[in-house]
Amino acid sequence: MDRRAFLQLLSYVSIVGCAGSKGNDGEEGTATEAEVNATIERRIAENLDADTFVAVLTSNPNILRRAAAVAGGYRAALQNAAALDEFNQRRVRALQRLRAADLEPKVKMFMLNLQLEKVDHSVAMCMDHFVGVYEILRQWGHPDEVAFVGLFHAIYGTEYNVIDLLDYNSPADRARVARMVGAKTDRWIALYGLMNACHFAFGTRDAGAPVTRVDFFEPARGISNELSREDFSALAELQVANAYEPYVATGQSRELGIARKLIPLRDYLSSGGKAAIDDVLEAFPTSSNEESGCVAAPSAQ
Repeated sequence: MDRRAFLQLLSYVSIVGCAGSKGNDGEEGTATEAEVNATIERRIAENLDADTFVAVLTSNPNILRRAAAVAGGYRAALQNAAALDEFNQRRVRALQRLRAADLEPKVKMFMLNLQLEKVDHSVAMCMDHFVGVYEILRQWGHPDEVAFVGLFHAIYGTEYNVIDLLDYNSPADRARVARMVGAKTDRWIALYGLMNACHFAFGTRDAGAPVTRVDFFEPARGISNELSREDFSALAELQVANAYEPYVATGQSRELGIARKLIPLRDYLSSGGKAAIDDVLEAFPTSSNEESGCVAAPSAQ
């Protein structure tokens, strides 16, 4: 497989999401900075083979629920030595970014135990992308309860990201996340994982005001789809930061194309979020179809 074909596969994989499984590198709640750094250094020194990357997907029953076929794509792509080397380089960059991030040791150990540095997100590994979204939200002035939504935004999967790392219907998984980020933030992460993104943006446009409920793409137990204004703001800021981060990482305006559908949210965003949308408008000033590529999933509620 040549480099172009490999990168096309990565683009597909980035659509279906980010994943991982529980590791054995330390207890999250009691992790020390020294333990975290030792784990990071050990993993940086590794040179992983294709089977190790594939095992991250195949060892997790949550992932197999919706994304069983993705592992085959990984396995085929990573038979190419150059592709495998690129995966390892991205993995090392992700670990280095986590080491430098301003996060508590327990949060870093949580990300390490999820093995987020082993799953690609088109232009970076998931760990790298997740930290990037968190840092953007912090730069926009948001407190940790909002920024942490960015740090773990796809761990339950999403409408389009079909690799589910944890299960939003599992009380144990929800409790594990809540111990890291608090119950309010965990609820926002679950809402983001369940929401129909098109309804959120274009429902806001059609109503001329923030939506007060979101459609879920599949049933969920015990999670209300009613939104307060605080709920709406957290989800709106996350959507824009998540779409904007690959552009910040690469500097290539084409990375902003996915954010076009979020323009209806502009009036309800922080100054940082508004500036990100303005970058979209500058990069795509003549685009006439904001809904391009945005196909709503059937509503479950």
